[in-house]
Amino acid sequence: PVARGRGRGERFAVLNAFTDCSLAGLTGGAAKVWLILFRDTKAATGTARTGQADLARRAGLSERAVRYALARLKKKGLVDMVRRGKLG
Repeated sequence: PVARGRGRGERFAVLNAFTDCSLAGLTGGAAKVWLILFRDTKAATGTARTGQADLARRAGLSERAVRYALARLKKKGLVDMVRRGKLG
């Protein structure tokens, strides 16, 4: 098991690195989406199970703007998307 304080320190280090190295190259929408996903990420799995419609509502963006933001974040290597629940 990971010590409780250590996990927080690692998350804070990720947030610092994002702020120092990646934030300047992002649009406001992409930064909002990344921050929401960062907050929703479960430490045990490293994943956030957040839908695009929920991201749009919480960030004050359209779903199209969220898709654009996710594409930018993926291109920069800041997120990796896994599609779930689709039929066909």
